Amino acid sequence: MSATLDPQAKVDRAHEHIDALERLVAVFSRDAYSVDVQPAFWVEPLPPGSGDVILWAEATREPPAVLWGPIIGDIVHGLRSALDQLVWGLSVEFQATLGVTPPPDPIVRGSPWRMIWFPVCLRPVAWDTGVVPQQLWAIDPTLLTVLKELQPFRTGKNTPDREPLAVLQELWNIDKHRHLHLVNATVELHDVLYVEAFPGLPEIEYEVLSKRAPGPIVGKTEIGRASFIRRPGGLVRTTAPQVGMNPRVAIDVTFDQGAPAHGGRVLHTLREIAQTVQAIIAAC
Repeated sequence: MSATLDPQAKVDRAHEHIDALERLVAVFSRDAYSVDVQPAFWVEPLPPGSGDVILWAEATREPPAVLWGPIIGDIVHGLRSALDQLVWGLSVEFQATLGVTPPPDPIVRGSPWRMIWFPVCLRPVAWDTGVVPQQLWAIDPTLLTVLKELQPFRTGKNTPDREPLAVLQELWNIDKHRHLHLVNATVELHDVLYVEAFPGLPEIEYEVLSKRAPGPIVGKTEIGRASFIRRPGGLVRTTAPQVGMNPRVAIDVTFDQGAPAHGGRVLHTLREIAQTVQAIIAAC
């Protein structure tokens, strides 16, 4: 059996879970938030006739963490175990060339075969002092350089804890030992378009002045500001600026702020981790 057969099956299954979660997020996004537009002079002392508007978002419901948390956990566990199974398969294959076979399951305590798994190291010292003799003792020595170059302390330079492997490791530990992964919904302003409100009304354009950085929405939150400008022959600036305004927003779900995922978008983060695991399998 190929050393990559079982790990690839795990990755394929993780992708199925990610696709299913994406569909759940899409359904949730349809009515998770309301968006309101107000002239800026309603809430700020701007000159009368100002065309500036404020766009607000407010949550109508929270993401179903009890439903989505186990799915995220299944994805994380599948991807992390794919790496462990990869190292196991590589170890079995190489040891077979030396005439050595692994002990039958369950492997007894104290056996070095119980220590075989994929290492995730944020510091070189962890690799140099413990990984090779304990976790990678059974693989082909020519693969040690390959696996070392894939470690967060090599790929992440100054921020190894933000590398996909490091994020995967911590998400896995949290899911195994502590709690479900909680997620937050966020509303991001993409653009503001003009929709002809009344037939024959001259066209105008909207200019986005500012956008709120993606992050959890708590209560009624400003997500951006815009101003309208008239095209040649268009509206005068005293016209109500919110007439015909069509805010284009994207609703997404993110991990909690701070480590390990640092508020990253859930689907993007999980797909990035899956791609990293796939690349490791291909490299070995």
